[in-house]
Amino acid sequence: MEAFVIPLSVLIPAHNPRPDWLARVLAALQAQTLPREQWELILIDNASREPLAASVDLAWHPAARVVREEKLGSSHARLRGVREAQGDLLVFVDDDNVLDPNFLQRAWQIQRDQPRVGVFGPGQIVAEFETEPARSLRPYLWILAQRHETAVRLSEARQNNPCLPVGAGLCIRRPLALAYAQAIEGDEIRLMFGRTGSGLLSCEDHDMATFATHQGFAAGIFPELRLTHLIAAHRLGEAYLLQLYEGNALSHTLLDRLWKNPPAPPAPLFARLKARFLRDRFGRQVLQAERRGRRRGAELADQAGL
Repeated sequence: MEAFVIPLSVLIPAHNPRPDWLARVLAALQAQTLPREQWELILIDNASREPLAASVDLAWHPAARVVREEKLGSSHARLRGVREAQGDLLVFVDDDNVLDPNFLQRAWQIQRDQPRVGVFGPGQIVAEFETEPARSLRPYLWILAQRHETAVRLSEARQNNPCLPVGAGLCIRRPLALAYAQAIEGDEIRLMFGRTGSGLLSCEDHDMATFATHQGFAAGIFPELRLTHLIAAHRLGEAYLLQLYEGNALSHTLLDRLWKNPPAPPAPLFARLKARFLRDRFGRQVLQAERRGRRRGAELADQAGL
C-alpha cells in the first residue's frame, strides 16, 4: 500500500518571535480555506531564547509540530524545514506574515495548474506598519518586502530572472527544495545568506528560486496570492534601513557571482529613484551603504574564488 502523501507543508522559521505577532500568523493559518487534513504545519524554532514548544499551542491542527534548529540563521532554519516536510508543495511563512484566508488553497491550485512553475510567490505583499513611517523615508521602504503586482508574471530565465519570489510566502515544489538542500550542504558562502540574529543579509530566497530555474522550471509571481507583512517600529529607523541596504547589496553581489549573472541594465524606475536619492541626505547615505555592501560582497566572492 502506498503511503499517504500530504499535499502541502507550511513552514514557519522563527527566532525569538513576538508572541502577539506569531499569534496573528497562526490565527491566519487557522482561518485557511484549505482543509487542515490536506496540509501540515511545522514551526521551526531557530535557537530562540525560550523554547517555542513550551509556549505555542498547535493543538488546533491535526498535523502540526515544533522542531528545534540550534544553528542560528534563516538559511539553517529553512533547510531544517525542508528536511522535515512531507508535502508536495512547501510554503514558507515568516513569523510576521499574515496570510489571506485563501492563500493555501490558491497556492495548491497554482501548483496543480502550472506544472512548469517550480517556485512562486505572492504578487500582493501589503505592509502593516507598527508605527507610521516618516514621510521622508517612504521612498526607501520598498526594501521591506512589499509587492504590488496586478498580473501573473512568469519567466524561465536562468540569469537575472525578473520573477523571483521573496521569502515571504515563497512556495516551492518539494523535490526542488530537497535537491537545493543537498546542493548547498556545507557551502559556507550560501549558508551565509539570510538573517542571522541581528545580521541583515538576505537572498536565501533568491538563491533557492534561482536554483529552481537552473533545473528547468519557471519562477512566478501570482497576484491572487496575498499576505500582510507586519513591520516593527525599529525597522523604520534610518540606522536599520542603512544596515539593510548594505546587507542587501552585499548579498546580491554574492548571488550574482555565484550564478554568474551579467550586470542587469538599471530599470527606468531605479534611475529616477537614484536621481532622487542624490538630492536627498538620507538617499546619499543609502547609496553609500550600497557601495559598501557591493565592495564587501566582491571581497568575499574573491576570497571564495567565485
